[in-house]
Amino acid sequence: MPTNLLHLPKTEQQEYLTPTFPNFASAPIGSRSQMMVTFNRRDFLLVLSLLGLGGCGAKSQTKTLEEIEMDAVAAIEELGGEVRTSDRGWVIDVNLDDTDCTDADMVHLKGMTEMWYLHLNHTGVTDAGLVHLKGMTNLSELDISNTKVTDAGLVHLKGMVGMQRLYLARNNITDAGLVHLKGMTGMLELFLGETNVTDAGLVHLKGMTSLEDLDVQNTNVTDEGKKMLQESLPNCGIY
Repeated sequence: MPTNLLHLPKTEQQEYLTPTFPNFASAPIGSRSQMMVTFNRRDFLLVLSLLGLGGCGAKSQTKTLEEIEMDAVAAIEELGGEVRTSDRGWVIDVNLDDTDCTDADMVHLKGMTEMWYLHLNHTGVTDAGLVHLKGMTNLSELDISNTKVTDAGLVHLKGMVGMQRLYLARNNITDAGLVHLKGMTGMLELFLGETNVTDAGLVHLKGMTSLEDLDVQNTNVTDEGKKMLQESLPNCGIY
């Protein structure tokens, strides 16, 4: 006896357990389809109940996108991060500077495609963690200074053409990594201090005609390299 029928009187239990078409098995195959139409809504719901397919159970096991994002925000704040949302409730600003954020925690950012600002300075994030930034084409400011990001990680930033401020200082970035920044033609400020870039890598920045500030302090860039780039970007302060 199914446990969800035990509360019913025995007569009703029998009624539920007695098929609406008791002669179905002995009926000719051709007439069975006509007999099946008597299988009513009560019987149908009973079958769903016995199979565990009731609507309430399914709903309770499925989280909405809003609930998933709320869980993500809670996880970010648990790490010591700060979150700011828009008037419409979208996450637009996440600051995880100087927290214990790692690649495993970066999964909480996945899907936050309305984000504008993301700060990960001085965290344990590596190239692998940046894969979770895919689709964040609205991102205009990203700080991944003092992390373990290398050239390989910058490939995940390639489609962020709206980027205006990018902080890459004190990372193992070389000329090869700068090629992934070429499409960011609206860049205003780029910080490459204490990386391994050289004069050769500056060629990838020539298309950033809106660039106002470029930091290449303590790199392998020479005065000659700065002069060469200055000719292409006359309004940019290079230091």
